[in-house]
Order: sequence, then structure tokens, then C-alpha cells
Amino acid sequence: MLRIATLFALAATPVSALSCLPPDPVRMYEAARDSDETFVIFKGHSVGTAQIRLPPRNVPDASAISRIRIEGASLGPTGFSDPVEAQVSLVLDCTNIWCADPPDLSGEFLAAVQATSQGPVITVSPCADNVLPATEDGVARLLACHATGDCRAPLP
Repeated sequence: MLRIATLFALAATPVSALSCLPPDPVRMYEAARDSDETFVIFKGHSVGTAQIRLPPRNVPDASAISRIRIEGASLGPTGFSDPVEAQVSLVLDCTNIWCADPPDLSGEFLAAVQATSQGPVITVSPCADNVLPATEDGVARLLACHATGDCRAPLP
């Protein structure tokens, strides 16, 4: 009888899990394009060595904001041709208890930069889908999606 009671007690507890698709530049582009918010797709690198703050762990829906400097180009009608040099807020977000890890900013990267009244913001979710390495294949697929509308992301 105790086993049955334990089984029902376990079955009654909420199950929490975070399910993420693999990060992909085309999915990032489509999410930014289809958002009600204003985004710019950026390709470039960070400048200097910013100390990236981490959100407190095991605190539901926490976040941490750091300031970084970026240089590169934003996506325009002819590709990544509009020069960008900006101070940006980098927000590491948590969803429930899952928190974003700091993105790798050591090389060239792609990012969806949100235009806000407080300035440009890059929000990194626990799924790490807004800051991605600028691989040759990823950039080519993103540019094809932007130019032709052929926006097929790879299957997970």
C-alpha cells in the first residue's frame, strides 16, 4: 500500500523540463523577422574584454545584464553591409530555473539585437538561440533566407 501511495505522490508532482531546438541562424532570423519587436541581425565580434555577469542559479526567472561593445555589420537589403559599432546590453535570461550560459564571444558571431528605448539589447535564453557562431554555412543559409525567402532550417 505504501508503494502505491508513493507512486501516486510522485505522479502528482509537476515535471519540469526545458526542450530546445538546436540553435540555428535561419531560425534566429525568422524569429526576429516575425517578432512584434524590432530586431537587427548582426554579424561581427565583441571589442575588449567585458566581464559577463551570470544570473543567480536556482532563482526562477532571474537575469543578469552586462555591457559589451560590438563591431561588425547589420543585415540590410544587400547582406551584411551596414557598419555597426555599438555598446549593447547583453542579458542572460532564465526560464523557470534554467539559465543561459554566457555566449562565446571570442570569435565572429551572429546575433539578433533588439532595438529598445534603453538602447540595443541581446537577450540570451537558456536555449542559446540568439547568439551563434558565424559559420560559413550558417551565414550562407541566413543570407539565402533573407534574399529569397527560402528559409528551411535543418531538421532537429
